[in-house]
Amino acid sequence: MDRRFAACVSWGGFVDMDEWEAETPLTKEGWRYVSKAVDLVAAREHVRVSLDVRPVLGRLTCPTYFLHGALDEIPIGCLDVLRELATNCELTIDLEPLGDHCCHNLGPAPRYRLADWLAETLTR
Repeated sequence: MDRRFAACVSWGGFVDMDEWEAETPLTKEGWRYVSKAVDLVAAREHVRVSLDVRPVLGRLTCPTYFLHGALDEIPIGCLDVLRELATNCELTIDLEPLGDHCCHNLGPAPRYRLADWLAETLTR
């Protein structure tokens, strides 16, 4: 990883899109729209290839913060994959038990924690 990176934050992120079938129809249609795919089959393939970060997680060397809502449709198992593969960085996982995707349902509180972590990390 480029040494110029001082920190990495994933807010409501994921590591892969292997669980496409678990996505809601509206989410799938959203992925079709943003990927400019002609149909959901093409959207699934585009998203699967484009958003798989597993191959680069081992190259993360900067402090990394991962915020995930336990009620998110993105499977909580992504945290296990993250722990398994992101072994070369200082990893902070903030699992919000009542949070949905990006913890939108909780207002700014989780984002304050994220911002505090970032401020502390960047001023060390």
